[in-house]
Amino acid sequence: MFAFQHERKNITAKAECGRPAACAPRAKDAPAPNQLWRALAVRGRAVQPADLREPEVGRAAGHVKSGCGCGGGCGGSVRRLDLPGHAQEAGAEEKVPEQTEEEKRNYQFHKEHQCSNQPDPDNPQRKAFTPREHTRALFGLLNARSIVSRAYMNLGRRDPYHLKKAEKTFNRPVSFETLDKHVARIKNTLDGLTIGKNVFAATCDEKQCNDGDHNFVGVTLDDLSGILLCPFFFLQPGRTLATTFIHEAGHMANIDVNWAPGNERYCRPDDVIECDNVCPLGDENLLENVDAWMRLSYCIAMSG
Repeated sequence: MFAFQHERKNITAKAECGRPAACAPRAKDAPAPNQLWRALAVRGRAVQPADLREPEVGRAAGHVKSGCGCGGGCGGSVRRLDLPGHAQEAGAEEKVPEQTEEEKRNYQFHKEHQCSNQPDPDNPQRKAFTPREHTRALFGLLNARSIVSRAYMNLGRRDPYHLKKAEKTFNRPVSFETLDKHVARIKNTLDGLTIGKNVFAATCDEKQCNDGDHNFVGVTLDDLSGILLCPFFFLQPGRTLATTFIHEAGHMANIDVNWAPGNERYCRPDDVIECDNVCPLGDENLLENVDAWMRLSYCIAMSG
């Protein structure tokens, strides 16, 4: 699972990360903030209508990052997302500009995709994609294919820089042949994905997307036959839509062949990709870590 978690307490929000059965970066430039994620994560900040605008889908995939590196949770909470009304200050009524129809639709979209319920196993776990969800899912998938294809092409140059970066990432010696094989497996898996055929939309009653306390982003099916996109996925910025697909494709490609439920480790607790330090998990062997492969693939793709 690509494991952004949006944790709720008393219908409020904070941010952290994790995975039940599955889950999802530019070489030298620091990405720009993911404002939606920041609005959900930062202590004490009231979410305003301007924060609810959907990230531009046409933006280059390498220009967004999370503003929160909170790991076990940022603490604190933010107020629920409320439609603007008339504010009272010092006994005077302040007029707030009325929302446009597009702003109202965006607000409703964000509200519907932040699950605040306890999952009900008697309700449907999957749903048909709405046109807007389908567009964002397809955008993420096409960009994921582009990123991994470029990484595979760049590996063909046999640049020693890529080999050195891989060895630093995995904490082990690694060959170009190993890099080729694993990146090709992810690439082929992405090429085999089709929205609606083996990529599905989940509801807020799918417990692997919403455990009652957290919103997850994406899940690989237990039999590795497909990917389940959680409601929270559709609120992510463009780059994270793509890297979620890359991460989940790594699971489907069985790169983490010895993975056991509950044992997956993530390079970072957020959607930041730092190519100078791809996966800071210490000295463990990360050759079977899907998150490390996703991030390294992104960095190789963006290296030239």
